[in-house]
Amino acid sequence: MLAIKKVYIDTRFKTSESKSDSDFFVELPMTVNIPDRCVCYIDDIVIPVSWTSVNEKNNNIYMRVQVGESYVLLSDITMEIGNYSGTSFAVEFKRVVNLTLNPLSLSLDVTYDVRNNKLKFLFSDDRANQTGGSNLVILADSEVLFDGISPATANSINSALRLQKSVQILPGIPYYSYLDLHTVRNLYLSSSSLGSFNTISNFGSDVIIKKIPVRADYNEMLFDNSESGYDYLEVSKRSLRRIDFRLQDSTGNIINLNNNHWSFSLIFQLLG
Repeated sequence: MLAIKKVYIDTRFKTSESKSDSDFFVELPMTVNIPDRCVCYIDDIVIPVSWTSVNEKNNNIYMRVQVGESYVLLSDITMEIGNYSGTSFAVEFKRVVNLTLNPLSLSLDVTYDVRNNKLKFLFSDDRANQTGGSNLVILADSEVLFDGISPATANSINSALRLQKSVQILPGIPYYSYLDLHTVRNLYLSSSSLGSFNTISNFGSDVIIKKIPVRADYNEMLFDNSESGYDYLEVSKRSLRRIDFRLQDSTGNIINLNNNHWSFSLIFQLLG
């Protein structure tokens, strides 16, 4: 017999030492002793889609500019955190880049093609004396090697630009890039308390207990349920009182819900 068949979790009631509503502990009012041959389903998930397309994990732009015979590394270009459309993304990208380029008598025009979901970059050399030429390079993450910044800590906008290699842009020659503002396609709920290390991923996590497809847009509610009979966790012969949970994307980043709460249920069932 199961003494407890269902546990309701609401992040409003996380423990005081929890880091956020996406990286938290819950303390159950009693110890739940799980018998043999028992499984757990993650059900009744309700999450507000409150993370932004550009956030602290992807808002940096890294560039190298050639001006005549000199090269200038640009590592302090940061887009404002927010939820963008294609048009507003182009406006903000252009604004922050030109804050750095204009003092060098250079400029970058960025426009968005709604029909084809493409950005157009057009670099201009506005110097009176253009001896030596100029060019602009958007650096791939693998080439980001500034003081205190490495490929592992770059947090660049390149994933939204679908940029995997560094791109050189010459004056007067447009460069086109697709724009991907769906920065989070799936959420991954993980827990070392409930996970049995019997799942694997090709992105480095082995305690994922639920994959949650993002089927809602920004400022909407995301609902997900346990739909298949095989989507369960083996939780036999363990005691549960204090449980850890983390809500992450496929790169392991904790999702920033901007102080919004969410909830879900744990359903326990004996195997026949």
